[in-house]
Amino acid sequence: MAREDKLEVIVTQVPLRAQYVEALAKSHPRVTPFMHERAELLAREMGVRVELFGRGTDLGIPDDRFYDYGHLTVDGCRRMEPVWKRVLGPVLQP
Repeated sequence: MAREDKLEVIVTQVPLRAQYVEALAKSHPRVTPFMHERAELLAREMGVRVELFGRGTDLGIPDDRFYDYGHLTVDGCRRMEPVWKRVLGPVLQP
């Protein structure tokens, strides 16, 4: 349906608290690489774009700007706005 409507699909993973990313990597080291590999493969097969984010700190979002492992506070959302602008800006331009 997206193709028929000429829409661009972007598969994304929102940023996560760094502490959570590190704990996940330590307890299940193969999960994140496997998920990224599968997302990239599906994206290629379906002709969609992938934008996966890991640690919020890599984007300038400190861990104290998350309510929990991956839900941003209001200020965390504000800090994410420039990232979404970069990702979505070209798609939303007329």
